[in-house]
Amino acid sequence: MSSLESAAIDGSSPIRTFVSVVVPLSGPVFTTVFILDFINHWGDFMWPILVTTGESLRNVQLGIQTFFTLPPVYYGQIMATLTFTTVPIVLLFLFLQKYYVQGITSTGIKG
Repeated sequence: MSSLESAAIDGSSPIRTFVSVVVPLSGPVFTTVFILDFINHWGDFMWPILVTTGESLRNVQLGIQTFFTLPPVYYGQIMATLTFTTVPIVLLFLFLQKYYVQGITSTGIKG
C-alpha cells in the first residue's frame, strides 16, 4: 500500500495529502532542480549582456569578460577570478549533496 493510499484511508483531504506526503517525499527532487537551475543561471552570459544597462548590474561572467578588453591580458588574474567564481557552486553542492544523491538513488529503486 502506498503513502497516498494510506492517507486516503485515514481520511486526509487531497491538499493535506499533498502537503504532508508528496512534498516531503519530493524534497530530493526539489533540491536537484534547485542545484541544476542555480548552476544554469550562475553561468548565464547572453541574457545578462542583452538586458543589463550598466556595469553595476552585470554578473560575474560579464565582469570576467572585461579582463579581455584591454591589453595586456593578465591570465593569472583571470584564472584566479574563475577559481573564485566556482566557490559558490561547490559550496552549494557540498551542502545539498545528501539530497542530490538521495534523489538519484531513489529513482533506481522499484517497490
